[in-house]
Amino acid sequence: MQKENIPEKKYSAFQSAVELFRFLKLTGIKLNNLYISVFLAFFAVMINVVAIQLLIGLLRGVISHNFGFVRHAPLFRNIIRVIPGATGDSSLFFLLIVALLSVSLTRGFLNYLASLYSSRQAKQAKMRLRIFIFDRYLAFGKLSFDRLSIGRLNSIMAKLPDSVTSQLTTIQRILSQIFALVAYFAIMLKISWKLTALILLIFPAFVIPLEMITDKIRAVLKSHIHSQEIFDKKIFNVLSSISLVKAHSMEDEEKKRFAQESSEEINLEFKLDRMQLLISPTQEVMIFTAFLVLIVAFRFMFPTVSGADVAKYFVFFYLVRLSLPGFYAINQFRVALARASVPVNRLVDLLKEEKESTIIGGDKEFQGLKKDIVFDNLRFSYRLNREVLNNISFRLEAGKTTALVGPTGAGKTTLLSLLLRFYDCPEKSIFLDGTDIREFTLKSIMSRIAYASQESLLFNDTLRANLTYGLNGSVTEDMLNDAAKKARLYDFVHNLPEKWDTNVGDRGVRLSGGEKQRVSIARALLKNSDIFLLDEATSALDSKTESLIREAIREAAKDKTTIIIAHRFSTIKHADNIIVVDEGRVIEQGTFNELFDKKGKFWEYCREQMFF
Repeated sequence: MQKENIPEKKYSAFQSAVELFRFLKLTGIKLNNLYISVFLAFFAVMINVVAIQLLIGLLRGVISHNFGFVRHAPLFRNIIRVIPGATGDSSLFFLLIVALLSVSLTRGFLNYLASLYSSRQAKQAKMRLRIFIFDRYLAFGKLSFDRLSIGRLNSIMAKLPDSVTSQLTTIQRILSQIFALVAYFAIMLKISWKLTALILLIFPAFVIPLEMITDKIRAVLKSHIHSQEIFDKKIFNVLSSISLVKAHSMEDEEKKRFAQESSEEINLEFKLDRMQLLISPTQEVMIFTAFLVLIVAFRFMFPTVSGADVAKYFVFFYLVRLSLPGFYAINQFRVALARASVPVNRLVDLLKEEKESTIIGGDKEFQGLKKDIVFDNLRFSYRLNREVLNNISFRLEAGKTTALVGPTGAGKTTLLSLLLRFYDCPEKSIFLDGTDIREFTLKSIMSRIAYASQESLLFNDTLRANLTYGLNGSVTEDMLNDAAKKARLYDFVHNLPEKWDTNVGDRGVRLSGGEKQRVSIARALLKNSDIFLLDEATSALDSKTESLIREAIREAAKDKTTIIIAHRFSTIKHADNIIVVDEGRVIEQGTFNELFDKKGKFWEYCREQMFF
């Protein structure tokens, strides 16, 4: 398995909390419901304090066989006035029982409301976090998707929102327990400050081993998340390239690799579970030991206890037991923050890494091409020290058809990608009607460009949805059929049982290569934009179909600016201008006849195709 070389960041619980809430603020997640939930939980704790006071009174009355003190309690004084006969011990006893049940029901209802608001907060945060991540993905330039694993991006999208928002619920629950711990300690201090001081001395000493376990959990968690990303990447690679796997009979090898990746991921998951499961028994042993120490101390500090104090000390030890989840909560709080902060930091690091590839548009609206497109001393590279385009300069006249010709890897598709703003070009290197392309909004540029490529990109959706994608419902049935006829797609579609509502499968797998390209061309024709970009858009078609579609494109592209990349020179014979690109440079340009008569590089390409 590939190992990460990312240095481990050390965070205290406070720093982890700051990082988490800073991230939540960045994503626009408002925590109003969480605050309400915490407030309700706090109020439930206060109600429980009342319940404990009532319990002390109940036990005192049971031991002394006297409930007369109830008559003087502020809580019951007014009740007794309106209930005739509620003055005897039995009546006061049952009144105390009813009060305890009522307080308990109120506390339970408040805890239910607190959990409900906490759950609602988690679901809202999960939705908002998904939207935030998806928005950031869409803001990435194409360069990010060229170098990032789709499996990794999918893993982050699928798992990070659950990981973070589940911890919000955990944090709410832990805060409730901490509130309870503070309230219980206040009562314990009132009962015996000596015993409470002893607890405060001995219990924190037991937290140190738990902190060591928490630090190990963070380290293992980071490795586990990384292994999950590799595992998800493996699944995506195999399933998305299943034809390649079968063509090379690699099923058995892929099974072995999958089993190995799965085994390593499971081993890390088990290691994480082993660490987390160690917390509970460690806590139990330490707390029980502390409890024994407390009992021994009580034996020597209070050798004799009066009957009146038995109820009080009984409740004290009961409160000690109730306080244990609060002590657990202090460490659980750190674990929860660790579980949330690790995936958050991974996403933040990813966003920082990919920030440079994000394409930022200008604020001008592109109203359509009136004069020309100019490439002026354009230089571009995907990676450092490897220039793809070197000092490219040429002019494309509006309303004309220009063909880009050259060997594979010459930089032709890169030129179209820069014009489409898939990648960011250097400042003042591409101009639309004399204005730097970087000054226009991305949306206004793309609204004026129709694009069809050799790699026909299709969603797992119907033919209708794929053809009308991005056209905002403005396509009528007649327009759809007209574009299909021009792309020589009409007969094929209307012979299908579901016609336009036929699903094409993942990446159009249910269509042939030629059918997918015709869908892509029909989509470009439907857009009816000012600028047509065709990148080997007819490479998968037979010569007859290509000839028919070529005529349809020429008809649709009248008075429009068209740029064609094609290796079949029959496709570009009637272009107004041909630009020959080789090794990232423009080496020739002119009309077909001019370049052919020149007997240069273009002429050599023609001879290779025996096109003369």
